[in-house]
Amino acid sequence: MPARIDSALTQKLRSQLRSSQLLPAGARLGVAVSGGGDSVALLRLLHTLAPEWGWSLAVAHMNHGLRPEASEEQAFVRALARRLGLDCHVLRPRPRQPGENLEQWARQERLRGFYRLGRARQWAGVVTGHTLDDQAETVLLRLLRGAGTRGLSGIWPDAELNAADSIASKRPGAAPRLRLLRPLLGIARRELREYLRQLNQPWREDASNATLEPVRNRLRHQLIPQLQAEFNPALVPGLARVAEMMRDEEQEAVARATALAGRIWRVEQEGLCAATPELLALPPAMLRRQIRQAVLLWRGHLRGLDFDWFDTLKKWIYEAPRISRPRQLSRGGIQARVSARMVQLTITSKTAFPDAFKAATPSRAKNSRSRVPDKGKDHI
Repeated sequence: MPARIDSALTQKLRSQLRSSQLLPAGARLGVAVSGGGDSVALLRLLHTLAPEWGWSLAVAHMNHGLRPEASEEQAFVRALARRLGLDCHVLRPRPRQPGENLEQWARQERLRGFYRLGRARQWAGVVTGHTLDDQAETVLLRLLRGAGTRGLSGIWPDAELNAADSIASKRPGAAPRLRLLRPLLGIARRELREYLRQLNQPWREDASNATLEPVRNRLRHQLIPQLQAEFNPALVPGLARVAEMMRDEEQEAVARATALAGRIWRVEQEGLCAATPELLALPPAMLRRQIRQAVLLWRGHLRGLDFDWFDTLKKWIYEAPRISRPRQLSRGGIQARVSARMVQLTITSKTAFPDAFKAATPSRAKNSRSRVPDKGKDHI
């Protein structure tokens, strides 16, 4: 078994974990290892710190079978886990359907696999090797796409996996789910590579990371270096600070919107309803967020709904006192109906109400006044 070396980077991560308490002491943790430098460094760091934190570690590797070198990478990860004395669990995805987006399919299958494995093995969480550079790339990419505070909050250190296919919100009152933990968001990719060189620890390079076809790769290899050279050498930590500030803003806004949702919205047979005058009394920023948070608490995700859908509903609500007939808008499995008296959201595809909203939102039949708890974190 390789020696556990207490390097400068190990000490840095130890200090960050003591401050954040991100990884619980004594926890059973799955470490997602692709074979790339970031995930291999993550595994070696956690393996070094495991005795003092009391962690029980295991390795999770998803083999998508997309590249000729996938089998070799799987063998490399298995061998590394064996050297460290850890169990290695290899996952395989379901077949990709015709026309299914490759990146979305790969991501969904990876998350589904981690969720099912983690729940079966009773892990407290799955730990991934997202870095400071990944955070900066995510924030910049979302900024270029016109994201708001939620998007600019970037990659969250502590999120949750659900059974469907995605990273989910931590909805207040929802049943516990598998945590998705990212302890390396404060550490640069170059620091991890230097650490691996100090250990004489090899890793595998995915050749596709060097191509310029994916947008993220063009950001990584072209745009960010240009911005660093011409505008701000400290761009990467600067973008990571933006994510941290936006995360704080998002948490506060979500907490207020969640508390308000329990007072404004009512659960009906097929959906939610709210009195239009109550929504009109909200500030513009809170009105858009209130619709969004209601949908999120109601069905657990926002897939199929974009900014334009929420903005159109907001506009219609403001115009509602001046219109004589209700307006209807269907998208993403939800039909919205706006009138001067009421705003109704109806599921058009069969989806159960999440326990969080059913338990916390007053029912019209029972006329309850209970509220959604005034706390929570939102990340997808």
